[in-house]
Amino acid sequence: MDELINSNLSSQESLNSDLCEDIEDNNITEELHSNLNPFQQNIDEPYLNFSRDIEMSFIVNPLIFFYNFDKYNYYNIGKKVIAPKYMLNQLSKYDNLEYPIHIEINNKIFTIHDFIDDIDCIFIPTENFYNLNILENEYTTIKIIKNIPTKATFLKIKPCSEKFYELQNIKIYLEIHFKKLYPVLEKDEIVRLPYGREVIEIIITDCKPENIVSINEIEELEIDFEPLVDKENIDEKLDMNQIPSDLCFEVSEQEQEESEPNVFVPFSGKGRRLGD
Repeated sequence: MDELINSNLSSQESLNSDLCEDIEDNNITEELHSNLNPFQQNIDEPYLNFSRDIEMSFIVNPLIFFYNFDKYNYYNIGKKVIAPKYMLNQLSKYDNLEYPIHIEINNKIFTIHDFIDDIDCIFIPTENFYNLNILENEYTTIKIIKNIPTKATFLKIKPCSEKFYELQNIKIYLEIHFKKLYPVLEKDEIVRLPYGREVIEIIITDCKPENIVSINEIEELEIDFEPLVDKENIDEKLDMNQIPSDLCFEVSEQEQEESEPNVFVPFSGKGRRLGD
């Protein structure tokens, strides 16, 4: 009888021990999942189909407010934004999302240039921010766009300043700054490109195949120029043969270094966080 009781006690102790080990293993597994990546809490969730625009609400601020503005001041003109890293976590649940991510804010399309760990709002180029008539530090509805603009095949542009004709290499200049600053262009839009410590404004007077086009990941683009002044005056400044009829977006690193001037950006300064 004693042997039977001892046997039952031993079995119960073994069962309790196994149960404790299972609980401990489960706790370890949960801990591993939670510590695997602080931005991937949805790691075990099923993927969703990105079939239509996604609406989200974020605080939106001008880029000049960003505490590390000096690093991104080149992008203070153009149509690229920086966004919080946790936004990428929310989007990672979709299995057919295309990059770069196109977002729409008050009917203006931007792409996300970078996701930053320690921010909680979207920063957009300063002048664009104020042109959109949105308030600082206020929640704004944004859309993650499913149907991104069609790739551009043709642009017609009109310089707003004669300084444009002083550029040593118009072709490389446009290729570099269009590619880096303006992934999306619209008909009748005024784009601003860096020129030394100033900017040069250019009007997009026409674009094809649609009125809003993408120049992201295109290899060649036909381009036409609408002169600012009479052709005779232009000829005094520039050989018209130097004006390109097409752009090739495969720019070498050497050409990029030679063509990029020191950039001046309006609203210059440095944003800081509280406590800095």
